[in-house]
Amino acid sequence: MSQRQFLYRTTLTLKRFQSTKPTPQAKASTVLTKPAFNELLSQNQTLHQLFHSPEPHHSIVEETGNTSNDTLNATTTLPIILRSKTAVFQQTSKENPEKQGTSLKFKQWIEYAKSIIKFYRVGIQNTWRNRKLVKAIKAKYAIVDLQGPATIHRQIRNSNDVIEQLSTYLSLKKIEANALKANLKPPTESVVNITRRELSLIKRTEPDIWKLPVFTLVLLICGEMTPFVVYAFPHLTPRTCISSGVLQSLNSKNNAKFNKKEIKITDIYKLPRGELILMSKLYFLIPNFFTFFPITYYQKRLALHHSYLKVDDYYLKSVDRETQISGLWNLSKSELIRANLDRNLIDLSVTDVEELKADELKVRLFYYLGLEEGRFSYQDIQKIRNLSWDESHNIMKWRHSLANEKLEKSE
Repeated sequence: MSQRQFLYRTTLTLKRFQSTKPTPQAKASTVLTKPAFNELLSQNQTLHQLFHSPEPHHSIVEETGNTSNDTLNATTTLPIILRSKTAVFQQTSKENPEKQGTSLKFKQWIEYAKSIIKFYRVGIQNTWRNRKLVKAIKAKYAIVDLQGPATIHRQIRNSNDVIEQLSTYLSLKKIEANALKANLKPPTESVVNITRRELSLIKRTEPDIWKLPVFTLVLLICGEMTPFVVYAFPHLTPRTCISSGVLQSLNSKNNAKFNKKEIKITDIYKLPRGELILMSKLYFLIPNFFTFFPITYYQKRLALHHSYLKVDDYYLKSVDRETQISGLWNLSKSELIRANLDRNLIDLSVTDVEELKADELKVRLFYYLGLEEGRFSYQDIQKIRNLSWDESHNIMKWRHSLANEKLEKSE
């Protein structure tokens, strides 16, 4: 046990708490001009630091295939790209110009069936391999429990255990900063030992492992008909085997209901039962027919999810010690999609996830991270969901221009 690392690096030195005034709430208002955007940056320290963070000097890990030094992206916990039927049919037609009519159609359907089987096969293989990685991660770290004067070092139980520990630790660090009247700057270096990639591996793999036996059996029996089973029983399917298109079809109605709601209470323990159930469905925490549990069940699920988002937000705001680049700008496209879906920043009732560009996804997260923790409403989320491509494009263009200016000055 002595060889294990702790989840975080520093200890807390709490002093007498002194009340402080809350910082102004960040607003994700529509930014049309550069002066207006600069004004927003001057009022929001988190957005200012994220915007001025250096540009990545290399391609996204997902594109290069090199994951040895990646501490952010857990791409093996996410589904691979499932090509559309139209794309497969067009490619098959180009590759087989000699085939026409019925023979071509037969070949196209065969190739499409192969692509579906490959999608599920890779998802199953990745989940099984991730199981070994999760076991190694749990053996690598230890959790410190303070039991009165005694200190107990114990093993990690599960992902919820890690999330609760890290969330509590980050909350205490914030209280400590308030007590010391410290200027609450965004984290310039992570004080957490466990990486985002490692935490994501634990959180995403654990619920998928128990689904593998049944889903593998379904795949062997149903073959290319498996998508119909996935539609019928999505929560019995590993997330590595659920494409963004399927997820969009399953949650489009819930997103439409969310658009009609005016949820003003951010405290989940004050939300009515109906809104609790709706939010749980939007975050894909429960199946659509799970509406018969006590209200405390939905409160607990949402509270744990919000704790996870608080920890994940910390990773995305923190900068790498070597490159000084914020985690947000180093996310792969698949991780950007997952991070946006986890925060309900994509309106699945009107938006095709696959058509969203990486810059759009980054700007949505950028605005979200600028919202003051625990003080924003779901109306703020609606504003982010309605961001236009022009606004996202302009913000990324201004950021690239700033990076080029800094590079020219350094030379």
